[in-house]
Amino acid sequence: MLRAVPALVLVLSACTAPEPTPGAHTEPLRSARDSFGIRQIYPTSGDTWTADFTRARTLGPGDSVGDLWNRGNGTLRIVGDGTAIASGSTQRHYIGDRSERRQWGSLELTYYARRLDDLTRDELLAGPSNAGITAEVRTGDGHSSGASASRRCEGRAYGGSFRFYGHASFAKELQHPNYAPSSAADSAGGDVRRNVWPSGVPRNTWIGFKLVVYDRPGQAVLELYRDLSGGAGGGTWELLIRYVDEPGRWGIPGTSSLCGMPTDRVISEPGPYVIVRNETTRVQYRDLTIREIEAAPVAGSAYVDIGDSIFVDAIRWLERRGDLVPCNPPWNTWFCPDDALQRGEVAAFFARALDLSPPGGDRFRDDDTSPFEDDIEAIAECGISRGCNPPTNDRFCPDSPVTRGQMAAFFDRAFDLPSTGRDYFTDDDGSIFEPAINRLAAAGITLGCNPPTNDRFCPDDSVTRGQLAAFLKRALESVPPTSACVCRASAEVCNALDDDCDGAVDENASAEVCGGGDDDCDGAVDENARPETCDGTDEDCDGAVDEDDHAESCNGIDDDCDGVVDEVSCAADGGAPAVDGGGLTSDGGGSEPRDGGPIPPRRDAGRGTDAGDDPDTLSGGCGCRAAGGGRAPLLGLLALVIPLLSRRRSSTA
Repeated sequence: MLRAVPALVLVLSACTAPEPTPGAHTEPLRSARDSFGIRQIYPTSGDTWTADFTRARTLGPGDSVGDLWNRGNGTLRIVGDGTAIASGSTQRHYIGDRSERRQWGSLELTYYARRLDDLTRDELLAGPSNAGITAEVRTGDGHSSGASASRRCEGRAYGGSFRFYGHASFAKELQHPNYAPSSAADSAGGDVRRNVWPSGVPRNTWIGFKLVVYDRPGQAVLELYRDLSGGAGGGTWELLIRYVDEPGRWGIPGTSSLCGMPTDRVISEPGPYVIVRNETTRVQYRDLTIREIEAAPVAGSAYVDIGDSIFVDAIRWLERRGDLVPCNPPWNTWFCPDDALQRGEVAAFFARALDLSPPGGDRFRDDDTSPFEDDIEAIAECGISRGCNPPTNDRFCPDSPVTRGQMAAFFDRAFDLPSTGRDYFTDDDGSIFEPAINRLAAAGITLGCNPPTNDRFCPDDSVTRGQLAAFLKRALESVPPTSACVCRASAEVCNALDDDCDGAVDENASAEVCGGGDDDCDGAVDENARPETCDGTDEDCDGAVDEDDHAESCNGIDDDCDGVVDEVSCAADGGAPAVDGGGLTSDGGGSEPRDGGPIPPRRDAGRGTDAGDDPDTLSGGCGCRAAGGGRAPLLGLLALVIPLLSRRRSSTA
């Protein structure tokens, strides 16, 4: 059933990425994965390091393999099955370039770990407080208490940890081993500590650990996530704690400076190492990656991954309308412009762009678990989609990819595209979507797939999210909304569109009045402007009403805009006659105006400066001329006649 839908309300924000909420989970949707198939929160912008635990070996204290350097007094036994087991009282695993030429700045560190020793929570609490699934970033080779003070300054770091006794926490080390206490962190920045396992981290359970640290102007943002699924489907990552550090927010009480810098400073400088660490308890690791990330959104956008896309303008255009469908909920910082679209996502794009409401039915049996079920039902109700298993069409296939030919059919139905006799492309002759493809090209929504020739459409290729953004922008900007699916009902105005969705265009044309609009729908605005007169309307279209009031004269017009016509004395020298044929005032009274006041002579009743030098023209701008030569003879004549007439009326009353 086709129907008009209410006008789309656009809510414009400051275009900054929404702040993630601790405790939020992702939906099981597609997003970028690392080499282990684990979901990424932020896009990669530079170097990536991946642990290779497939070759069995044991690293003792000081041993290294590639960029992995085993420090402390513990050992790291690489099992050879993709995992490694750390043991010893002080486990320190440095990852980085030993020459320190490479520096880790904004990064996303991910790995899975499980506690192997069978200890109670009380035993864990009695052990080292730092025991846990822990990492430190933005640090150097300064984590030795016996090193010089200047060397220990390189031990500054931000850290994140799942303490085995149950807390998720951040750490801020200004100089080894001087930490800013968590109790000193200003809560305005968020949380630096939270009890997330009241009974302690469970034994022999794979826990996903993800520490993200990135810069903002004058700030460092820390985010700590966990996954309890063991990595199934890339992981279901939950944001546990988040803290935004800035100068003055988190320091060491009683210690104003260390290493020549305030202790409440932001650790903004990158470091050559990432350290994975633990104390005493045996831990097994797998799927360890470090990635440099781009976490700052593109200017004017909430998205961090669209800056290099050729479709960035179309994406931002749709974003301003509120029509985008992000690809990494609940954080909604990625658009994934190069990812192939799924049918459920296409439904969401069309439903948002056309402002469709869910009809309340359930015609498809395979979309009940889809986050886009309402959107799927809405476009089906509007006739944009019919299903994926004709002729029954009781399935929608929400997770299936969309080809360019199918996309042409969606647009053809949604926008009711006009037919065309032209064959635009050479590669769609056998496609069932050829008529829709040609109509799409005729409407200017598609250009082709092989620029600059563009004689091919590639109907069987998948549609990317960026391509759909470009198609939607062209359609919404250029195609008249003749379909009820795309018509957003609003007041009818003169714009060659059916604004009120009643099937008629510009049917409310009326006489042109001054108001900045095209009332008579002739394409011109306020074209009937004329000189201002005293009638309560804005004739000259300058936004002011009756602003050209002048001195009253005997001409049958209300020159001074007081609602009275010719209230001055009009003599028999060509002035207007009295209304009742009697005396000079309309009520038959004396020679004075009705309020009893005198009639003052006015040498200049109007604007003055534009009156010119003609003595016969009143400077009020009305264009009136006195019947005689100058103004003085007329006034003299009136001075003689008025007393005579007054005496005559007195004798006959």
